[in-house]
Amino acid sequence: MSTSIINITELNIFINEYILTGYIPCGILCWTLLYILILNTGLVTIKMSSSDKLDIYNRIVSIIHGYLLTFGCGYEFFKFVSRYEFDTGCGEENNELQKFILCASISYFIYDFLAMAYYGLLDWAMSIHHFVSVLGQILTLASGHSGILLMCGMFVGEISNPSMHFRMILRHLGLRYTLAYEILEILFIIFYIIGRMVVATPTLYYIDTCGSVNIILKVCLSLLWFQTIYFIYASMVGILMKRFKEMSNRTSHNIPMKGLFTPLTSGELKQLGINSSDEKKATI
Repeated sequence: MSTSIINITELNIFINEYILTGYIPCGILCWTLLYILILNTGLVTIKMSSSDKLDIYNRIVSIIHGYLLTFGCGYEFFKFVSRYEFDTGCGEENNELQKFILCASISYFIYDFLAMAYYGLLDWAMSIHHFVSVLGQILTLASGHSGILLMCGMFVGEISNPSMHFRMILRHLGLRYTLAYEILEILFIIFYIIGRMVVATPTLYYIDTCGSVNIILKVCLSLLWFQTIYFIYASMVGILMKRFKEMSNRTSHNIPMKGLFTPLTSGELKQLGINSSDEKKATI
């Protein structure tokens, strides 16, 4: 097993086995067709901007990808943890499920990058995130080993994403000030912090101390971990403080949430001193 930065043999194996055979191109086509199928279902019937509507449809695809990784990588994660012999994952040959998940995920990130570029939604942060994610998965697939370690990393990284996308869909649907939105937001933050910091830290340690893992993959995963820490510090803490302040404010004004999907009225929002139009600016 080579630990060189770029292994030409492994790169050729990846191209021959996953590109030329059509696995990755077919995966990109499948994600694109899924998006087109969802786009033509007319799921969103309420009046909203075309950009918000397209974002909802794309987020539905992202939710499907998120659950694919959550359950697929989660299975591999808990199977790995149950061994109590974590060093055995280092250099272990990739199994068929791991190969399938990696192919599906590489295809998804390429599809998502192209879709966001087409709709003018790309920024530098998202571009770097997608590039790092795809590069790390390609290196693992090409090397043919240590996929179980990346499965663990992908599981803790993806477990918070479905709740994040669901809450943004509710925001687009005008359901920002509902109990369902608050529950999803709290779940998103809890899963994000526990998954990407508490569990991801020892997972990253096992990957970084595995001699068989490509140095580029170690750097990529380490960069994603530092990005997570920065995001928790720069955004998560502020979001939590703001939401708990809103809950306290509602309690002091005796304005309870009336149901999962029943939003506060404009009069109640005005009484709480909330300008709902400000919430449209959020993107996470």
